[in-house]
Amino acid sequence: MMLLFAAAMALLMPGDEQIALPMADGFVTVAHQAAQAGAIEQRVPRGETVQQWTRMVTLLEINSAVPAETYLTDFTTHMAAICPGARSAPRFKSTLAGRRMIEGRLDCPRNTETGQPETFLYRIYQGEGRLHVLQIAFRSVPTDAQIAWARKQLSDATICGGAGPACAS
Repeated sequence: MMLLFAAAMALLMPGDEQIALPMADGFVTVAHQAAQAGAIEQRVPRGETVQQWTRMVTLLEINSAVPAETYLTDFTTHMAAICPGARSAPRFKSTLAGRRMIEGRLDCPRNTETGQPETFLYRIYQGEGRLHVLQIAFRSVPTDAQIAWARKQLSDATICGGAGPACAS
């Protein structure tokens, strides 16, 4: 999964538009990388790693005008290649905080790279010259309670900076 995101990293300057999400209880940041094309932050439960995790929250910024639909197509194509039988269920929502948004879920019965099932709930926001992606992943088939937790995480996200509200420090 890291390779998919590594190609989409960017340098974020203070005040730039970005996705913001409060840290979930019991979670820590295990990876944060920034480069010219984008930035990625990965959070997992305390004691887990970017390689060995049960749940992962990923915040991704892509400095590109690529449409959200194109990113989603690339993501689902990649997942189909490493996860035979993957099922995707995107729902297109008109806007959130004035930005176009796609929300959805992808279920992978068995990731060939890990040998485990993986489920992703995500939101892709079309920003001002960049994409914002929030992804909640499970390395299991999540329970209803876990899905509710993931949906809460998605709904707690905001886009700040740029022409929107200032980001909290």
